[in-house]
Amino acid sequence: MKSYISRAARLGLTGLAALAVTAVTVTGCASADVAVVSGEFAPVEQDSSAPLTVWVDAAREPAVQDYMSAHPDIDISLVTYDGNPNTLQAKVSLFNKAGEGWPDVVFSTGLFGLEPLTTGEQPFAAPLNDGIFPDEKIEGFAPRALDPCTVGETLYCIRNDIAQNVFWYNQKLFDEFGYEVPTTWEEYEALGEKVAAEHPGYSLGEIGDSFGAFQYFWGSRCPANQLDEGEFTADLTDEHCIKMAQLLDRMIANGTVQKSGALTGAAYVQGFADKTLAMVGPSWFGAFVFRDALKVPAGQIAAAPPLQWEGDTDTTTGNVGGGVWYISAHSENLEAASDVVEYLTTDMGVLEGASTYPAFESGAAAWLENPKNTGYYANDVSEAFRIGVDSIWDGWSQTARVDQQSIWSSTVLTSLASGKTLEETLPAWQAKARNLAGAAGYIVTE
Repeated sequence: MKSYISRAARLGLTGLAALAVTAVTVTGCASADVAVVSGEFAPVEQDSSAPLTVWVDAAREPAVQDYMSAHPDIDISLVTYDGNPNTLQAKVSLFNKAGEGWPDVVFSTGLFGLEPLTTGEQPFAAPLNDGIFPDEKIEGFAPRALDPCTVGETLYCIRNDIAQNVFWYNQKLFDEFGYEVPTTWEEYEALGEKVAAEHPGYSLGEIGDSFGAFQYFWGSRCPANQLDEGEFTADLTDEHCIKMAQLLDRMIANGTVQKSGALTGAAYVQGFADKTLAMVGPSWFGAFVFRDALKVPAGQIAAAPPLQWEGDTDTTTGNVGGGVWYISAHSENLEAASDVVEYLTTDMGVLEGASTYPAFESGAAAWLENPKNTGYYANDVSEAFRIGVDSIWDGWSQTARVDQQSIWSSTVLTSLASGKTLEETLPAWQAKARNLAGAAGYIVTE
């Protein structure tokens, strides 16, 4: 079930924490008039010399500063905040009540904040595929990358990066132990049985971080988080949920999948820093988990395409992260606001040095060619990453206001700590997801 349209359809459309403020002001005016926007959206009166307010997290701040240095004719106030969608929603709600104060451009770390920003009498997010953001740039994003930003026939946000899951493995250890890289979940489990017997104490993964559901159940095609035009479905009795839970339970039991998290606490790092054979995880795991957290030396870690179930004709995987950019419907300078977002999401100089895998296709290619991003690895990760992007399963909503990470941490991991198996936690997970969906105002289907 999907609450968005395909890329091909979209391209043919013409319709519709506290803030730490760093204010930087430069004089001048922007060039060119904003395109006339048709349909229901009616922009406020435009002024090509109107100043911009841009909100970003700390990681994006340098890129905005570079833009400001290159465009001294645009008056920009740069504001740093935590990037959390909940923070953004709360601030926008206050600005809506006040009738003023909205930023012109905002970065958000997650897509689940999309819905509150695109509803109401005057949604905060401006429709971008109606002349505000260049069509040729929209076309340049990875297939389906902008689908979660699209509601009905309208594009409301621009993806910054993609966090597709792949199969990470330590090639040095695999070669040393004589193991072959699995291509299916069944081979993954069989490898776990061999490791448990031949090299006990070595790990093939962990589920102890808050995004365990995204690592394993999303790619398994477990319908735990589906949203279709306001109707939410979480069916954890589906066979895809049960067989993944059972597989992980068996690997937890034989010691090859850990309950502790690589990024949560010190237990995993202390026990498995030099004994992690493999992990299922997003494209940023190589740098931020293997290199930075586990301190694995360069030239050992490799990436392979996502795993799939035997007999499946299509590979599917999950996604763990990826930020988005919004342009405010209240902006008095949409042309300049669009230019800022275009630079931050499509400029080769920005993207080739980005910390995570860009959503813009040519930017992703430049990123992969940059040794600073890929020189750490033992193999060419390009194919695995590209297959991962193309394989993100669209049956898991990226915009539903149901916090699956919170459910995983507070319900699933808590139950595991009490001695339950993953399979035994599925009913509670389902109930929690449905309760949160109902509280969010969705129609919950059984």
